[in-house]
Amino acid sequence: MPTMSLPHKPIESKTLNNLAALAGQGAGTTISSALIDLIELGETVKQLSLEQISQPWLNQAEQVILEKYQFPKRRLEWLGGRICAKEVARTQMTKNLATAPPLPTELRIKNQSSGRPVLERDGHAPDSSTLPELSISHSGRFAAAMASETCCGIDIQEITPALERTRERFALPQELLILQHTWPTAGQLAQLGLLWSAKEALKKSVGQESMPGFLELTLLTAQAQPGGLALLTFTQYANQKRPRSLPFVAAGLLGQDYALALCTHSPTCDQADSHA
Repeated sequence: MPTMSLPHKPIESKTLNNLAALAGQGAGTTISSALIDLIELGETVKQLSLEQISQPWLNQAEQVILEKYQFPKRRLEWLGGRICAKEVARTQMTKNLATAPPLPTELRIKNQSSGRPVLERDGHAPDSSTLPELSISHSGRFAAAMASETCCGIDIQEITPALERTRERFALPQELLILQHTWPTAGQLAQLGLLWSAKEALKKSVGQESMPGFLELTLLTAQAQPGGLALLTFTQYANQKRPRSLPFVAAGLLGQDYALALCTHSPTCDQADSHA
């Protein structure tokens, strides 16, 4: 990458790196991922300024969007997500291009009507084959992003009692049995967080126009992996139609308080109906 000074770059996370490698292996492709601590980002903003932090990362149009956020927490979530997304986009472009990737300010991340982030590059068409697919997530003190050759999804979920209160919206009894067998030492809240995060990541990866509902996605198997990670398989049922095959989801716990999941399609499969 070009030599440059970028304030407050994403932090290193062994768990995220291992999940990205696992998801990439499951799909037969490579993934770039990044994580940022929003509390630390906020402290850096206090020490310097929002403008000093954001200017090297955001172009003019994105600066305008950032300034519209009135609440500091929401502003940091949006900025942290963009920092992570541009970092992974540049990393992925380094893997795919013979030349150095563009500066962060030469990239723009827009959102489709569905909410999916789309990467654009100055002077290039939005559907340029050199631009990776992106996914962004934030929860609690963290924001995260991933980039892949194909449609992808990432989700980070803070483990809170709200997961228990809403479990009937996203968890089936047979799924909870699989989770208990796969993560026997994790508490029930953590297991629910893992299921929520995995389904959310999968929804993002398959929801080109509209996302499926949580209960349309059913956990079938979980293959335990070293380091407390697992590779999950799901199927989708909708309106009694035939089951739809789906890509693998890599999931695991980030410390004690967060669940994290990544998902991407295989480059050799039809993204509308793939099984990586």
